[in-house]
Amino acid sequence: MFLYRKTAGKGVAGTKIVRGPNIATVPKGVPLAKDLKGACAIKVGDKITTDHIMPAGARLKFRSNVPQYAKFVFEPCNPKFHNTRPCAPCISA
Repeated sequence: MFLYRKTAGKGVAGTKIVRGPNIATVPKGVPLAKDLKGACAIKVGDKITTDHIMPAGARLKFRSNVPQYAKFVFEPCNPKFHNTRPCAPCISA
């Protein structure tokens, strides 16, 4: 059972949101275009797990800070992936 206030999803005027140093605001997005074009950023092989794509463990503390957490995408495959372009191979044994 869920109980909702009239202000649910709207906030409460005058309420300050306090965030720790590991929590950032969610970046504002824009709608995607119908067609997308771009370069391949990484080529992965078989047996890739979610931990290859976005490692947990010590990095999980950044899960509420999307820009910081994004720096660790594909870190197990290529520790320099965040700063490497356009193609960084990741082949899992």
